[in-house]
Amino acid sequence: MIILFVGTAGCGKTTLVKSFGEWLEGRGFQVLYVNLDPGVEVLPYRASFDVRYMVTTRELMKALGLGPNGAMILAAQVIEKRIDELVRWINRSRADYVLIDTPGQVELFVLRGLGPTLTSSVKKLDRAVAVYIADAETLVSPSEYLIIELLSLIVELRLDVPVVAAVNKEDLVNSSKLSSLPLKIKESLREREGLLVELAMDLVDVIFKYEKPSRIVSLSALKRTGLDRLYDLILESSCVCGDLT
Repeated sequence: MIILFVGTAGCGKTTLVKSFGEWLEGRGFQVLYVNLDPGVEVLPYRASFDVRYMVTTRELMKALGLGPNGAMILAAQVIEKRIDELVRWINRSRADYVLIDTPGQVELFVLRGLGPTLTSSVKKLDRAVAVYIADAETLVSPSEYLIIELLSLIVELRLDVPVVAAVNKEDLVNSSKLSSLPLKIKESLREREGLLVELAMDLVDVIFKYEKPSRIVSLSALKRTGLDRLYDLILESSCVCGDLT
C-alpha cells in the first residue's frame, strides 16, 4: 500500500511518517520512506527516495533570487515533470508499505499539479490512500471539525484516492476537544453570529449524511499513541462497503 501524508505546515507530517513507519517495522512489515519536500533541511528518518537529489529550494533561491514561496512552486514543477522517476522506483520496490512525506505547504501539493499527477500514477501500481493531518492545537472548538471534514473532502476530490483524517498532537490538548459529533459541532456554531452560520449548519447535515460514514482518529506522532487506530482506519479505507465507523 502507498500512503501519502498530507497536511498544513507544522502539523507533524514528518514526525508521523517516522513514528508510523517504525511502528509498522516493529510489526514485521517492510517500509520504504519517500521525501517529497525539497525545502526540508533535516529528516528524522532515512529516505529511500529523496526528492532533494532532483532539486532543493535552497539552490533555487540562491540561483534565481527567489523567495521561499517562489522556490517551492518552481521546485514542485520540477518534481512533477520528473514524477516518472519516483513511480519507477516504487514499482521496483518490494515493500509492504511506501510512506510518502509530502511538501510542508498542503496547497502546493494538493491544489497544484504535483499531487494529482503523483496519485494518478501511483494508484495504478498498488492501493493508495492519503492521510490528511490536522493539528490538535488549532481545534479551539468542535466547529473546527467541520473544517477538517471539508478539507479532507477537498483533498479526496483533488487527489482521487481514499482519504482518512487524523488529528495529531492529542497529547497537547484537552481530550474533551477531540470530538466531532454533529450535535457538538452545531452547538458550537450557534455561539457565533452572521449569515454564514446557517450555511455552516446545513454543511454539517450534508457532510454527515452524504459523505461516507467516517471517523477522525486522534493520535500523537511524538508520543506514538493512536497509531494502531490510524492503521485500522487506513486498512478500512479500501473496504468495499466504505464504512469507516
